[in-house]
Amino acid sequence: MRRGLVSAAILWELLWFGSQSFLWPTEQSTPLASLSIVLVLVSVLVLLGSHLVGSGRLVPRASLLNVVVLVLATVAVGVSQFSLTTPDWQPVTEIAALTAGIAGLLLAFRWAAIFAPMLTLLVAWAVLTPHDGGEAPTATEVILDPIYVGVIGLSTIFAARALMRNAVTADTTARGLLDAEQSRLTAESVEHSLQQTESLLHERVLNTLIAIGRGGLDLSGEWGERLRARCADSASLLGSLYSLPERGPVDDGADLGAALADITEDLRAEGVVVTLHCDDMGALPAHVRSAVRSAAVEALTNVARHAQASNVHVTCSVREGSTGPALDLSITDDGQGFDSAVPSSRMGITTGIMRPIADVGGEAQVSSSVGSGATVRVTWREPEATTARPVSSLTPAALTVPILSALTVLVVMDVGVNWVGIERPIINALALAVWILLVAAVVLWSRHGRLSWLLVVSTALGGWLVYALQGAASGETTGWSSQAVSGMFLVVAAAGPRWGWLVLVAVWLVFQGDPLHELTQPGTAMILVGALLGRSLRRNAEQAWRNQQAASRELTSAEATRARVGRHQRRFRALRLSQAQALFTEISRDVSRAVRMDARDVAIREERFIRNVMVCDPDRSQVEALASRMAEWAHQHGILLDLDLRQDAAIEISADVAEDLMAALAQASPTVMVDGVVVGTTPRLSVRTEGGEVAMRLLVPIHEVDARPSRPLLSRDAASPHDVVCAAVLDESDAGGVLWLYEVLVAKQSAERGQAVQT
Repeated sequence: MRRGLVSAAILWELLWFGSQSFLWPTEQSTPLASLSIVLVLVSVLVLLGSHLVGSGRLVPRASLLNVVVLVLATVAVGVSQFSLTTPDWQPVTEIAALTAGIAGLLLAFRWAAIFAPMLTLLVAWAVLTPHDGGEAPTATEVILDPIYVGVIGLSTIFAARALMRNAVTADTTARGLLDAEQSRLTAESVEHSLQQTESLLHERVLNTLIAIGRGGLDLSGEWGERLRARCADSASLLGSLYSLPERGPVDDGADLGAALADITEDLRAEGVVVTLHCDDMGALPAHVRSAVRSAAVEALTNVARHAQASNVHVTCSVREGSTGPALDLSITDDGQGFDSAVPSSRMGITTGIMRPIADVGGEAQVSSSVGSGATVRVTWREPEATTARPVSSLTPAALTVPILSALTVLVVMDVGVNWVGIERPIINALALAVWILLVAAVVLWSRHGRLSWLLVVSTALGGWLVYALQGAASGETTGWSSQAVSGMFLVVAAAGPRWGWLVLVAVWLVFQGDPLHELTQPGTAMILVGALLGRSLRRNAEQAWRNQQAASRELTSAEATRARVGRHQRRFRALRLSQAQALFTEISRDVSRAVRMDARDVAIREERFIRNVMVCDPDRSQVEALASRMAEWAHQHGILLDLDLRQDAAIEISADVAEDLMAALAQASPTVMVDGVVVGTTPRLSVRTEGGEVAMRLLVPIHEVDARPSRPLLSRDAASPHDVVCAAVLDESDAGGVLWLYEVLVAKQSAERGQAVQT
């Protein structure tokens, strides 16, 4: 902005001196006055040179030098007039007005506010000082010349102040944008680390626990070394889980084949032929790569656990789509398959595959049929960007109001002082009325935003009309209308659209009558200065608006990211109960075989617990919050709990029902395991939609047939949205204990509305 003001000042001075021959050095009455004008031109050239060089130190000094030399030139030209019998105060007035204007553009507000009144008083003093043998000053010289200097000075002071305020706003919003970006990047770094940790829990921790639980504990040879390395890596991952907010993002890489190395090695060790054709995923965003990798690992884990396949084909294609990078992933096996028309109870399909891909805006499909294998297809496309047209939120009234107000005072005073000498005062008054209407229209419109093209055209034609009427009233074209219209055109050029100044210059040159000569006159210079000021005003205002919008988006994104980070951390907090880290540490140190045999049971328990923690998001719904509580309690009491959550509706669960189900689970017998094999039935919590109801069922093995929760369950009540049933004994011969079934039924309509449950 300061460079823009310097550019306007240089242009103004050069055109001002070039267009008014009475300001040239050769036209001055004393050598001192001529020398002062030469020094002014030299100071302008010094300012131009430092401006072109772009030196941050030279420009302020050159600006101050230019203003000081202008003040001295004003004094010198004024003193030179005292030696004349008939002094001409027009050169003094013009150079004083120029000095006041340049001071307003180049100096700080507090200093420029001193120069304008000082120069006004200087002109008034020079005009009113009596001269021996000289003629008495005219009313125009006594009244209008000082006002003219003051108007020019105050107009530029307030114009520069408005522009600098807009620039400060743009700078402030830019700093706010940087802070918001830093906040977002920090939050995204933490979230990215957490997402990578969740992916690595799938890829490393769970797969390693599965391998241990299956009995792959022979630590001799290459396989043993690899298993120990995997255990050490998994132990380190779990140990660093809670320091993630202080860590940087984990490098997930772009090689999907490398990310699948562990699980594909496990499959090949079991005799499965694995074929990989994977493009580099470097063009995809990091969070998308993380989700794709997690889904692929989970799909292959499901193949290893359930498919009994002989061949697995993995194809990952990354290409450039219409809106950006696009991905297609296909994982196909020739295993036993399943009926994909029936919802699967496996956590890996919904939570491990569907949810991560959906979270990043992709789509995952699983298709299969009994005896024909299964196929997982994942697609992701870069979403189409939406852009908003930038509109400045900063009103230009701060520029138009002070300038036009000061100019109005000058015009009204001019018309009043010269009223008697006007040939046709009525026409002159009509010209003044038209001009005041144009001023009012510009001021009122500018208070609501940038001037429209219609107002610019109307002002151009209206200015022409004012000029013509004033000329017809006074018989000359050098009256008040020239200054008034040029001042208005300056304001409209600054506050109007980008092309507005071209219309104003064209109209100005036409109605002045001599376009070639008028190109170098002050009126044209005023319009060009207004165009420069308007360019700076628009750029800063629009930049501030863009910064504000971007900062708002950044802060919103950061808040959303921090909320997701909080959800991740709350989900993983339960893993502090896990013994998996201690198990991995023992195995990595190659402890005795007896410990390793016990490790099979521990691995199965920990693998089940970690999967339960990952499938439950306590912030997603009350059902998952209750399931998370149950998973923690069961793990602490040596019970394997099976979770089958297939209902996404935000079902409201009352505190009484939740406590009843927790009390029922508390009657469960500890899970018995022999050489890694579970004896009997383990507790199971399932949630699914059946017809018009959502059913929660808790299957619990209890050693004592008559065991009941410590307080009675709620009875069936038609008026209650909850029906709680304690079923009869399902199986008395189960090795894990007598099986009891507890059921909660919620009307589907109530669940979809998310109504609060009264019990």
